[in-house]
Amino acid sequence: MVIYGTLIAIILLSKFLLDSKKFSKLQYCILIGVAFTLVTGLRGVDVGADTTVYYLGYESLKRIDMFSQLYATHESDFAYYLFTWVLGKLGAPFWVVTLSVSALFYYSVSKIIYKFSEDVSLSYLLLMAFNFFQFSMTGIRQTVAFSFVLLVLYDVYNKKFKFTKTIILILLGSWFHFSCLISLLIIPIALSKKTSTPMKLIITIFALALGFLFRSSLTDIILQISEDTRFNEFTAENSGGGITTYLVYFGLYILGLFYYNKYCANFQKGQIDFKILFLGILFLGLVPVQSIMFRLAWYFSIILIIYLPRLLNTMNIKEQVFVQPMVYAAVLYMYFFITKSSAAVLPYSFFWN
Repeated sequence: MVIYGTLIAIILLSKFLLDSKKFSKLQYCILIGVAFTLVTGLRGVDVGADTTVYYLGYESLKRIDMFSQLYATHESDFAYYLFTWVLGKLGAPFWVVTLSVSALFYYSVSKIIYKFSEDVSLSYLLLMAFNFFQFSMTGIRQTVAFSFVLLVLYDVYNKKFKFTKTIILILLGSWFHFSCLISLLIIPIALSKKTSTPMKLIITIFALALGFLFRSSLTDIILQISEDTRFNEFTAENSGGGITTYLVYFGLYILGLFYYNKYCANFQKGQIDFKILFLGILFLGLVPVQSIMFRLAWYFSIILIIYLPRLLNTMNIKEQVFVQPMVYAAVLYMYFFITKSSAAVLPYSFFWN
């Protein structure tokens, strides 16, 4: 717990340096991004619910000599196993795997935060409060896949969206984790030139409500579409939870509708935030049926790290003075009292301990 408290202290103390102009935004993001990378990348094999399993799998890969044998036994998510097999043959210890994955993920997420967040400190705290940080210490394959999706989102927001490049990045991500294919839904959002009106967005509230009411049916459809046997077997053993997170996202989405016109006027492609957040909430509504659905929601719900700071920035000064401290307090409360021990990240130890 000490290491996580230290990380939060660095985020908040560095914020004072940033606000006082002693740090640039770039320097801040580099500092915090590196801190996140080191904490998650240098963890011991017992930190994170699945890290030990990945470690044992990495050791077993070292006993495979032929490429054909590797493909025959690890066809699904093959890119990950090829990557780790090569590292194993080079004699790299397991921490090289975790550090490499962490570096890729926090490079991608910090790139998004630096370029598009209106409050970089809040963005990093949201990573911790809403379990993105914790999950990056357990779901190694999907963390790699998600890194490629973040690069897609960066291009979408930076007006550099290219269809072919996007397809390549998403397919590459899917070779690390099959679930990445769900992020193909980003493409029609990126290509859409229509601006949603507040009335249309109000209709989406009813769509989300219907999605939640018929969550069991929607979940069954998704599982039937999925051809990943391991994914289906895992979901069969996990269900329940997620209501609180769903309600928080849903409430923030509704709050944003009151500021929609100003939000979109202040931020280019701001309407994309609402569309991606809509997908995130839709999939979060399925989590009470199958907990593993959060893995699909993850590709879209991450937009919260941009959406919430932008929403606060859209408010007038008087509102900001009142709301911002409350948001920081709520986010810190959520982390320390609700999500800090998620994904079995406590107790923490470095790999050399």
